[in-house]
Amino acid sequence: MENVGGIWKKTINTKKGPVEILSISLGGKRYTAWPNSYKKEGDKSPDYKIQEDQYKGKTVQDNVQSTVQDNDLPF
Repeated sequence: MENVGGIWKKTINTKKGPVEILSISLGGKRYTAWPNSYKKEGDKSPDYKIQEDQYKGKTVQDNVQSTVQDNDLPF
């Protein structure tokens, strides 16, 4: 059987305290699964809600532009 992705469990700190989330890599895309905070005991709704991960880290170009702006001379 071929692997098609992976799941990593991690804990993040939020305003309401620590939350355990799942980071998912599937078919070349990244997703994040968050606990369903609206779920009640005995409810048939999902335990986690899955969102496509839209995070894009800073590129080298972003870092260069930021450095140039920070070092501009005021004249």
